[in-house]
Amino acid sequence: MMKQLTTLSLIFFALIATNSYAQNQLKRYDLESGEIIYETTTSGKMMGSTISGNGTEKIVFQGVGERLELRDTESSETTSVKFFGKEKNRNRKYA
Repeated sequence: MMKQLTTLSLIFFALIATNSYAQNQLKRYDLESGEIIYETTTSGKMMGSTISGNGTEKIVFQGVGERLELRDTESSETTSVKFFGKEKNRNRKYA
């Protein structure tokens, strides 16, 4: 009887520890709600091509990120390629 009680107590405490760990994992942000806006820039050269781009991303969240999280991303990219002495540009927009 005592061994069963000890086993049940250990299982109970393990479940409590697991549950509190899982609840901490749900909190994506340390704030209750907020809005994050950031800008990105990219540039580089690869095999004779030049690539440049920029963009913005906006994240809005409520309830430390577990209730609502919305993302809005806009970016553009320009690629310039020289092929047999001719230069070709390609522009892309992402929304």
